[in-house]
Amino acid sequence: FEKAWLVLAQHYVEIGDIVGALEILEKAYHKFPDNPEVQSNLAWLLLETKGAHNRALSLAQAAYESDPDNVGFSDTLGWAYYHGGMYTKAIWILKEALSQSPDNGFVQFHLGMSYLGYGDLELADQLLAAASKSEEVALFRPQLDSGLAELADHRASAEGETLQSSDHQDLLAPPTIDTEDLLDLNDHLTR
Repeated sequence: FEKAWLVLAQHYVEIGDIVGALEILEKAYHKFPDNPEVQSNLAWLLLETKGAHNRALSLAQAAYESDPDNVGFSDTLGWAYYHGGMYTKAIWILKEALSQSPDNGFVQFHLGMSYLGYGDLELADQLLAAASKSEEVALFRPQLDSGLAELADHRASAEGETLQSSDHQDLLAPPTIDTEDLLDLNDHLTR
């Protein structure tokens, strides 16, 4: 029965009714608070609507902890870390997700934006360019265009100086994931 709620929310997202999707997922969460797909999807929508970040992060962590190998849950948690300015944590978890699903446009986009937030313009550029060629790009094109514009602004202000990925040794170690420290829609990573 949970799946029906997720499918309905996905439909609302596809027709551009994000508020409707959020309402559906809130109801689903009320009925199924321990369902990791509902938790992850609700977290993602909260992040996309600039909703309660702390709640989104908590939901994303709960979903991730239920199945750390689920690319969607990892992506959502990484996106929550990004939105909280925790770029090192975002990069670490999103790199793991990308290693499991290297052609996933959402993960490429989220990791690219995380590198941009961290200041690694070279890796941000590579990942955002890859995301722009993904099958899923239509679902996040406005955000991608905004990210690419931000990248161009950073490049202009840095006068061509970019950070090299070898400068980021702290990204190699996994972060500590607190239970106090996210909602990918069910099908957005499986397309």
